Amino acid sequence: VYIISANVMASRTSVQAGLDFSLANTLASYYLDKILHAKTKSELTYLFYDFFKEYTKRVERIRRLPSRSVTVRQIHQYIQSHLYEKITPALIAESLHMNCSYLCTHFRRETGKTISLYVQECKVKEAERLMEYPELSIVTISEMLGFSSQSYFCSVFKRVTGKTPKEYR
Repeated sequence: VYIISANVMASRTSVQAGLDFSLANTLASYYLDKILHAKTKSELTYLFYDFFKEYTKRVERIRRLPSRSVTVRQIHQYIQSHLYEKITPALIAESLHMNCSYLCTHFRRETGKTISLYVQECKVKEAERLMEYPELSIVTISEMLGFSSQSYFCSVFKRVTGKTPKEYR
């Protein structure tokens, strides 16, 4: 019961710190399922550590944003909430009810990066996290994160990290 409550509290606290509500709910549901299916105390201990680490990493990413702009934060939240989908500046603009050209210009002025580059960096960070799970193949991770092909995923990963996914793992 305590670990379930801790998961809920960590989720709520993350939302208050700026994490997207739907993403926090997805994480909370994911960990609740894992908690309910845990068979040993050591599994529960690991899950407790894992979900606090996960929420903390995601809040840290929000805090690390190079801009205090509300629009940049909204873009970041959209990206974090849709990491497992195809993300384009046009989709973000449509979701935020903004002009795509304005959105791209504003984001680049505030961060020094294009939205597309930032999306790639966020997806690679998520791929790094997913690579902690050896049961997930590089092909699976590539597909999960919505890359058009494994070779494209590998080239983006190498450009962002300096290593291939295999070298990183």
